[in-house]
Amino acid sequence: MDITSLDTAVAAAPVTVTPAGEVRILTTWQEFESIKEEWDRLHGRVSAGLFSSSRWLRAWHVQQAAKCETDQELCMVTLWREGSLVAAAPVGLGPLAPTKYLSRYRPRAIRMLGDEIMGFADWLIQSQQDADTLAQAIAGITGAQWIFLEPVRINSSHGSIGDAFQRLGIPCHCRPRFQCTTMDMSRGWDHYFESRPSGFRKMLRVSERRAAAAGAVVLTEQDGGEAILDRVIGLSARSWKGQAGTGIGANDMNRAYLRALWREFSPTNDIHLNVLLLGGKEAGHSVTIDCNGVTHGLFTDFDEAFAAISPGRLMVMSSVREAAARGMASFDMLRRTHYLRRFSDDSYETSRLTVFPRRNAAWLAFLAEAGARRVAGGLTSKARRRARRIDFIHPEEGDDA
Repeated sequence: MDITSLDTAVAAAPVTVTPAGEVRILTTWQEFESIKEEWDRLHGRVSAGLFSSSRWLRAWHVQQAAKCETDQELCMVTLWREGSLVAAAPVGLGPLAPTKYLSRYRPRAIRMLGDEIMGFADWLIQSQQDADTLAQAIAGITGAQWIFLEPVRINSSHGSIGDAFQRLGIPCHCRPRFQCTTMDMSRGWDHYFESRPSGFRKMLRVSERRAAAAGAVVLTEQDGGEAILDRVIGLSARSWKGQAGTGIGANDMNRAYLRALWREFSPTNDIHLNVLLLGGKEAGHSVTIDCNGVTHGLFTDFDEAFAAISPGRLMVMSSVREAAARGMASFDMLRRTHYLRRFSDDSYETSRLTVFPRRNAAWLAFLAEAGARRVAGGLTSKARRRARRIDFIHPEEGDDA
């Protein structure tokens, strides 16, 4: 299939000259492919995250092309100085409801590419001036009624994306989302492990002994590539996350995306699969990708039948140990849960950014919902609660668990 068949109908914006340089908006995949080398150099220079890498973006594009449909149009904002790419924001333009109470009202919004699956809103920036220039260009894109970015990492090296909009006087609503656990691997696995609480180290060793007694075998991507990937997808579909519809194996879209990621990152050995077998059956798995010296923990699932051996915790430990052996400086779990707490060396916050460059119907709908939420207070918190593991392994316990 020709992956360039997904080119969009967004009108190409002319080059805009600003004090910071030339702003160009890329609206076709061919345009992005033509600057890929420049993009990769900038990405490495600013030590940007996985989700703004050209390979991650290409995997999203390939997955969308396989379906021959997408609700997002390419609208990547780039900044150039003296013929070199110096800043970029990989965003798209597509319909999105600003309020859940008017789901059929879907004005077009600027969104991060691939936000229907996963990833962080990540800009390639080297200075506040560059961030402000990108924000100004995004706010001025024709046809966009509002801007929705989630999740956004707070306190990046040049301030948050939200700061750029606020410096320009553009109303930006910031709502906390979740924390992410990080581990410092710069001094190797032994130093990292010995810095864990003694009780936690003992717990991990006990889990390893129990797994060994049960005949544990750990398979990696080196043991079969696509066949191991199939095991990962099969286990994910059986897990509680699969039952909740959030696991990587839960639906065709997620499965296609994981396969696209495999094709992009496996040739350079940057995607890593771990599958724990107990009695020949998949008990747990982890999927990680290395990028700019950081290992990103994308997915971890386990079979509830083996919960007593803590396969999820064992898979995290195995992934961290392997990352240290590869010389990775840091491990980012991309989330923070109670069972990750004692793995953590540090954490960072993420937020949801909702931006309205102009007062319009989308802005009014958003304000109406925000007002209703303040009036309702805690009355709607249960309905908004995300699916939890307890809801699927002990559904009768519900909120009393």
